[in-house]
Amino acid sequence: MTSANEEEKNSMTQQLQKKPLEKPDEVRPFKDGKGRVEIVTVGETILGRGIFEPGWVWSQHVKPIVGTESCQAAHTGYVLEGRMVVKMADGSEVEFSAGDAFYMPPGHDAWTVGDQRCVLVDVTGFGKYAKPE
Repeated sequence: MTSANEEEKNSMTQQLQKKPLEKPDEVRPFKDGKGRVEIVTVGETILGRGIFEPGWVWSQHVKPIVGTESCQAAHTGYVLEGRMVVKMADGSEVEFSAGDAFYMPPGHDAWTVGDQRCVLVDVTGFGKYAKPE
């Protein structure tokens, strides 16, 4: 037997939905104006667009917000523009650029490359990203 609240929630997640990223449900700015994440929830999925300005470094512009030694979010998504390097705690690193699909496991630092911003869409890791604990 399901409650009225559960039935309402199931009905909401099964409806066709559209939300423009230009009108996010929430915006979380990074320190020193180095970018932001724009969050929308569609169905049961939290999706985000990350805008990382030139000079953005996770350990300088997000670490002070969340207070962890490395990024503890797992990110899966697609790079729309620019470039970003992700470095794992074990020292391995990969550079991602426009057109790349990615998976970034927890336990990393990251930074933009060059004088162009990096813009990406993340479908798994922005639920609590850049949000104070």
